Amino acid sequence: MLIASLAVASAQAQSVNIDGIPQKPSLSVIATCIISFCLMASTIFAMFGLSGNQSGFLLPHIFFSIVVCIFHATLSSISLVEWTQQSTIDGDWLITFSGSLLFQACFLTAVYLELRCYRRMT
Repeated sequence: MLIASLAVASAQAQSVNIDGIPQKPSLSVIATCIISFCLMASTIFAMFGLSGNQSGFLLPHIFFSIVVCIFHATLSSISLVEWTQQSTIDGDWLITFSGSLLFQACFLTAVYLELRCYRRMT
């Protein structure tokens, strides 16, 4: 996710619009880069906590997982609402919606399992 978001940010930074004005990376792409880096770093931190049986090391990963879940839900709902205002609900919208729900369900399940692991370790 980090490399993909950095690739999108660099592509946006190098692009120009129709008038020849240089573009800048959007705020959501920059936020995605920062959040994905924090999640990756906290994952490494959590692995050290799991190997050393130290439950406090899991807390940053749980926090950033919840932040990513909220960030994804917010951006997905904004884009899906905008899509419904521009056109009718079709198969593409349904696939995007179901994929978004599946991602949210998997992520919430992972957060739940992390919380259970944290409780067992304390």
